[in-house]
Amino acid sequence: MRLTGTTHSIELITSAATSVDWHVAFNNISASDSTALDGQGKITTATTTSIVAAPASSEQRQVIGLIVSNNGTAANDITIQKNVGGTLYPLYKVTLAAGENLQFSPNMGFRVNDAQGRDKMVTADSPPITARTIISNRISGTPAEAAGIRYWPNKDNGFPAAFVPGTPGLSGRAVVGTNAADAGCLPLWTPSGALWLRRLTFSCSIVATCELIDLLLINSGIVVTTTTAQTLNTVTLPARDANGATNGDGVMAGLLVTTATTNAGAFTNCTISYTNQAGTAGRTGTMGSFPATAVIGSMIPFELASGDSGIRSVESITLGTSMVTGAVSLILYRVIDVVAALNANNAQSSAMISMPYIRLWNGSALFPVTFSNGATTGASITAALVEER
Repeated sequence: MRLTGTTHSIELITSAATSVDWHVAFNNISASDSTALDGQGKITTATTTSIVAAPASSEQRQVIGLIVSNNGTAANDITIQKNVGGTLYPLYKVTLAAGENLQFSPNMGFRVNDAQGRDKMVTADSPPITARTIISNRISGTPAEAAGIRYWPNKDNGFPAAFVPGTPGLSGRAVVGTNAADAGCLPLWTPSGALWLRRLTFSCSIVATCELIDLLLINSGIVVTTTTAQTLNTVTLPARDANGATNGDGVMAGLLVTTATTNAGAFTNCTISYTNQAGTAGRTGTMGSFPATAVIGSMIPFELASGDSGIRSVESITLGTSMVTGAVSLILYRVIDVVAALNANNAQSSAMISMPYIRLWNGSALFPVTFSNGATTGASITAALVEER
C-alpha cells in the first residue's frame, strides 16, 4: 500500500465496541532519504480511525506491515480503506472472531490468523464440514439394449429398492429424492447447510461408464402407437437446475422405457417441442435413434436445438413411428458427474481434490445411468462421497 498524495491516507473501520489493537509500520520516502516510522493504538468503539496519515508535499509513504488484533470477546467487522480527499476505497474487509488478527505485508498481502496463530483458510467457497457420508447403489441388472445405449439399473431391486415411476400423467411430476414416493435414488438428507459431491466411485462386472444424474421430472401416459404430436405441458421443475433455479439451465430430456417395446426397427423421427432455459418456446429437440425392440430400462436422450443449454418445460412429443407395444416415460434430468470403469470389477473414481465441489441442491434424486460396451448383464456398484458444509 502506497500513499503518493497529500490527501491520501489509510483508515481502519471497526463495527463493534470490542477491544481492537493495531500496529502499522511504514516508510516515509522523500527525494533525499527514507525514514522508518510506525504507529499503534487501541480502539474500543465502532468508529473510523486514521492509522497512516497523508504524506507531506513531494513525499510518499509505503506501508510495509500492518496487524489488527481483536482482543475482545465478540466478533468485529474490520475494514481497511484508502481515503483520497474524502473519496473512500475499501481495500479489505473481514470479520475477526475473538482472538483473531488481520495481517498485511507487501509480499503476502492480507491474511487472517485464528486465535491459535494459524492461517485461517476457511472461505465462503470452503465452509467447514459438518457431515460426511458415503451413499451407495448396488444393483444386478438385466441385459442392456446394446453397446452405447444408456441403461437405467434402478428399475431392478437391489439397494436401494427399485424406483417406481408411478402414473403422474402426461404433464408429469417433480421428482424429489427425500420424498417416500421417490425412494430408489441414492438416499440424501435435508441439510442445515449445503450438500456437495466430493467423489463418485463406480464399479461394474462389465466395462461400462456411469452418468450420475439428478432426476427432476418423470411422466406417464404417452401413447406409443400415436405418431402425431401429443400434448404434455410439463409441470414446473423443482429448483435444481445448474443454478439451483427452475429455469432449466443444464437440464436434458430423454425417453425411459418402462415396458419393452416391439417396434421392428430403429427410427429417427422422434422429437419434442420445448421451452429452453431462456424462456424461448417452440424449440425442437431431436433423437438420434430410438432402438428396435427396446428393452426395459433403456434410456435414450434428446439432443437440444443449437445454442440451447437446457430445457425449462416440454410442451409436446411426437414419436413419428409407432413403437407397437410397450411403455415409455419422458424424463427431465441433469448430469451431475461421469466416471468410467475401464476394466470389469475394477472400481474407478472421479475425485475432486479441491473446492469447489459439485453442489447437490436440496431434494436431489440421484440415479446412476450406465452405458456399456455390449448388451450383457452388468452388476454395478455406485458410491458417492457427500459432504455437508
